[in-house]
Amino acid sequence: MDTTRRRSVAIQARVILGGMTVIPGDQRPFADVLAELERSHGRLDIAQGGHTVAALVSAEYLESLEETIAVATDPDLVAAIAEGEAELDAGQGIPAHDIEAEFLNRS
Repeated sequence: MDTTRRRSVAIQARVILGGMTVIPGDQRPFADVLAELERSHGRLDIAQGGHTVAALVSAEYLESLEETIAVATDPDLVAAIAEGEAELDAGQGIPAHDIEAEFLNRS
């Protein structure tokens, strides 16, 4: 990159779910910021000029998003979920205490 064209960019970031705020001038080591991000299972938004330009998420949060997308884009799973919800709405579900009792009796 041509160094004459570089410009200083103020980065503001915050972890949405973890309640952490990182502001320009924050002196914490980046490893500490990442550790907090991992603990919070949140996301770190990076803003430039007041607009979010990138986001950093924990691996666990990313995996959760990927699983959600996989389920939401699988027509068979979407149909099965809708069928199950319709059965519950029609009162065809099995009470949780009956399922729990069945599993406890198997032990």
